[in-house]
Amino acid sequence: MNYNFAAVVPNACVRGYEEKTSQKGTNYLIVRLEDQAGRPFTVCDHQVDRKALYKRNVEGDLEIEISTGKFTNISITGFTPKDA
Repeated sequence: MNYNFAAVVPNACVRGYEEKTSQKGTNYLIVRLEDQAGRPFTVCDHQVDRKALYKRNVEGDLEIEISTGKFTNISITGFTPKDA
């Protein structure tokens, strides 16, 4: 069975990002973050134009989509910095 969930990670702190290119030639971002407890996690963002938001030590609310099936996929759907 396949399920899709939406979630918000409050007060996520950006640690950096890397721009990558897939084998199909599409660009995406690997974004490194920390949650409120300081636990690191890495999420994929397919909207490369959001890279200006991912400055080191910027905190904000991270909106993610979780898709389950044969594999679980977590991707960013939005990021709202606290200063915005």
